[in-house]
Amino acid sequence: MIAIETSTRSPGKTSSRPALEIRFQFVDGSSETFIQPDAEAAEVIRQRTNSSNLFNQSRIVVADDYS
Repeated sequence: MIAIETSTRSPGKTSSRPALEIRFQFVDGSSETFIQPDAEAAEVIRQRTNSSNLFNQSRIVVADDYS
């Protein structure tokens, strides 16, 4: 399961919640959390993610700069 949370608050307001938080739960039971505190960067990520098609895939591959 992957949970994506976005905050639509104004970037000028101070908040204890990050602008974007993505939680990954893997088949082996482990989990990881990706946090993007910058609201502008979070919005770019949200716009580049095709959320309507994301969970229709049989497999989701997640990679980083070193994969």
